[in-house]
Amino acid sequence: MPFVRVNYNEEKYNKKQLPLISKNILNSLIEEFNVPPKDYFQVFDSHKKEEIFYDKNYLISKNRTDGVLYIQITCGAGRTKEQKKSVIYEHCRQAIYKLQNP
Repeated sequence: MPFVRVNYNEEKYNKKQLPLISKNILNSLIEEFNVPPKDYFQVFDSHKKEEIFYDKNYLISKNRTDGVLYIQITCGAGRTKEQKKSVIYEHCRQAIYKLQNP
């Protein structure tokens, strides 16, 4: 039973976008971890801009925006490093497309 916690800048995401992000994470867990569709436990925490700290360029060539999401997935043993990377990659791929094409 993966448990997901998402921290985000309250100024960058609205109430319509949060369920979309949530479903994308769930779909990624279903596809990559083979979890059942009802294995759905997530908490979203909003923060003021001045409560979120990060380097805008670390390990990337473009600047990160204030729309950065911190996604924590707590899951039991048995998932490979490749599966864990795939969950995040798949979520990012879906989220970018759906947020840009509502």
